[in-house]
Amino acid sequence: MYKTVIFFLIASHFLVSTERVQAQTNKANGNFRSGPAIGAISGKIFEEASKTPIPFAAVALLQAKDSSVVVGALTDERGGFIFSELPYGNFILKISAIGFKDYANGKITLKPGSELVDLGSIKLNKMVMQLKEANVVGDKSDFVQGVDRKIYNVDKNITNTGGTATEVLQNIPSVTVDIDGNLALRGSGNVTVLIDGKPSALTGATRQAILQQIPASAIDQVEVITNPGAKYDAEGMAGIINIKTKKEKLQGLNANITAGMGTNNKYNLALGFNKRNAKVNLFTNYAFRYEDRFGNGRGEQHLFLPDTNYYYINNNSNINSSYFHSLKSGIDWYLSARQTFGLSATITTRFEQRPENLVFTFNDKDLNIIAASDRQTANKEAVDNLDLNFDHKFNFTEKSEWNNALTVSLNKRSVENVFINDIENYINLPYQRQFNSGQSLLITAQSDYSYKYAPSIKLDYGVKLTTRYNDAAINADRFSLIQQAYINDQNITDRFVYDERVPASYFQLSNEVHQLKFVAGIRAEYSYIKGTSSSLNTTNVNKYISLFPSMAMRYDWNNNTEFQLTYSRRINRPGQQQLNPFVDYSDTLNLRKGNPFLKPEFIQSFEVGINKRIKELTINATVYYRFTNNLLSRFRNVDANGVATMQPVNFETSQNIGLEAIFRYQLGKLGNVMLSFNGFNNTVSAANLIPELQATNRSWNGRANVNLRIAKPLMVQFTGMYAAKQRNPNSIINGMMNGVDLGLKYDFWKNAGSLSFNLTDVFDTKEFRVNNFGPTFNFLGYRKRETRIANLTFAYRWGKAEQINRKRQERRQGSEQMEMDF
Repeated sequence: MYKTVIFFLIASHFLVSTERVQAQTNKANGNFRSGPAIGAISGKIFEEASKTPIPFAAVALLQAKDSSVVVGALTDERGGFIFSELPYGNFILKISAIGFKDYANGKITLKPGSELVDLGSIKLNKMVMQLKEANVVGDKSDFVQGVDRKIYNVDKNITNTGGTATEVLQNIPSVTVDIDGNLALRGSGNVTVLIDGKPSALTGATRQAILQQIPASAIDQVEVITNPGAKYDAEGMAGIINIKTKKEKLQGLNANITAGMGTNNKYNLALGFNKRNAKVNLFTNYAFRYEDRFGNGRGEQHLFLPDTNYYYINNNSNINSSYFHSLKSGIDWYLSARQTFGLSATITTRFEQRPENLVFTFNDKDLNIIAASDRQTANKEAVDNLDLNFDHKFNFTEKSEWNNALTVSLNKRSVENVFINDIENYINLPYQRQFNSGQSLLITAQSDYSYKYAPSIKLDYGVKLTTRYNDAAINADRFSLIQQAYINDQNITDRFVYDERVPASYFQLSNEVHQLKFVAGIRAEYSYIKGTSSSLNTTNVNKYISLFPSMAMRYDWNNNTEFQLTYSRRINRPGQQQLNPFVDYSDTLNLRKGNPFLKPEFIQSFEVGINKRIKELTINATVYYRFTNNLLSRFRNVDANGVATMQPVNFETSQNIGLEAIFRYQLGKLGNVMLSFNGFNNTVSAANLIPELQATNRSWNGRANVNLRIAKPLMVQFTGMYAAKQRNPNSIINGMMNGVDLGLKYDFWKNAGSLSFNLTDVFDTKEFRVNNFGPTFNFLGYRKRETRIANLTFAYRWGKAEQINRKRQERRQGSEQMEMDF
């Protein structure tokens, strides 16, 4: 039945698209739309009286025929702006700045032979009464509020210099990253991570691996989408975090280099290159990173039974040495003003070794040591990843657009663990060794079509197929003292194959009535998930069809006030590691295993928000509510022998209500301050496991970002974040100061070069403490990694052509949001 449904949806999609092609490609092409989109319009804005530049002025480019917005931007610190990749045609330029009279120029034309228009110096006159700021892109350059997302421009964040995506996300409001690299959004770890709007086979490994393999220097923007529309996959409880990497599109030949070093053997290098003409854009980015980082931890488990009372205590220390190489290359073909092809490939390789020493002690109730052991682990891990992306964009007319995308992602992972124990190993040989390997294949094919039936009415529909295949194997040997050889141990040898297929189709309608803009859509997904354990000789299949409605509304009260209302239904499917029934015995006192009978979570999410601008102050506040059925969570249980088992389970329900607020104040030319707060109350019921097992978690986190320009070439940045205590049904996570970071950046050589210094976790306060508890046990855990790190980074950029404003993605995003296209 489901095959018939999916076939019908796909067939109808392509039949309608083909009909549009035949009907529209034969229409006459008016105006100057026959050439490629290579035009550019630039200028600089000054105050009439003082002749000084006007930074952060709102600039909008509109089509002359219908006054529809083409693109919007804010001027830079020197009052400059430039719009690139423009098609031929007639345009209107509008400028608005606080305290100045509005400006408009309706005599701008791009045509063959006149592709570049330099408007020169544009002078604005002051007015006695302050005018409201024009609503072009929402906020200042480092933060943009869209209809369904918040966009953070992070490419100039000094405190991230020399780091990875982990450090970048630590500075994003409502996003928390703990000491182990675990990511959470608004208190939930069930968040989907996309790279350039697409999933990657890296997601088949660990979330930490994804973040650690993306250098901060390669990231341009981070989008936080808490209530995605029907266009997006329904996966993810808390929403989507989309990491946008850099892809240069500057005219001519351009290149850049970034090189840095940090304390305790940390080095990074990044190179970028692109060459562009009217028809082709070639680009390449390379990144290298090496680091040594120490860590330590402690676990104390108290077991109390009627006839037993004792402690298990372990202390561990390790040094993590790792390096990675990342190479991304691609080409864009501008076949015409209406058609573009894109092809890119990203190759990433990472190697890590992590020697660890783990000391166990068995203690009586008075903490006197009864027995002890010392285990040493030699861990080596290698990960290789290849992402291939193909994109095709075709504009039939100004009203219709067809986008196709194909992504193939391959991931190969191998891990070698060798354990030495001083009790069993009296002949000084490893008593256990373990070889883990995994291969992942992810293929996504998507086709989207959009058509404007009227200036304010737009219909989007499309189909998508996602196929994910993961093959993970564990081969373990124990050293036999009798045979004096390694013997395969079938009790801890396993192979698990995960097969997931999700075909989907969606419809979405957008409209605008006066100040009210809204979009509503529905997405259908068929889920087929198969998990096969070779060691246990078991196979579990789960398949179901789900519908996911979504809606977003925005009401523009005036130029300075906007109201928003959004709703979406989402799903969180159990992953490979959660479904694998294999028991991990690498720590014989703390076992881990999956649960093949897990059900998917279904989440309903509501948000109400306001965006208010009061002169230099911007306030963004959102109240949100999430209700979850079959909440996926980890549950720790301890048997009478003191052996703990951690296993994922389905809790009954979860209800989360919270408030998110972002305050941004522009300090004129001196800089800006951004404060954010997220507070929530989360009630979890696990009565399906233990009667009356329920917990209410009231927690919050706050963050502060301060950017100051001490002198014209010198920038200073401070960031700090604190996450309060969190309570779950059988655990408490202590409050954590995520650290105060400091960054300095000095520009020279007419801003072509820069030297940056940053110090992360200045007071060395970032650590992780957890308390797990049950009727017969209490566990206290502590982990600490090296987080106080100093980095010094040099960057230089050069090219033949004038630099195009690197806010192009923000401008494009701003215009898309005003058209309600998401």
